[in-house]
Amino acid sequence: MRQPHHHLVVLGAGVMGPSIATLAVGHGVPVTLIDVNDAKLAAGE
Repeated sequence: MRQPHHHLVVLGAGVMGPSIATLAVGHGVPVTLIDVNDAKLAAGE
């Protein structure tokens, strides 16, 4: 049986967004982090 494809999209790179993204990546889930502030996104790379 095939496993479903999982990909997490996190909206907001403020206080909680990067932590949620880091936790998901640590469990092998691909993550896309989206925010209107490019500086916050650059800090998360």
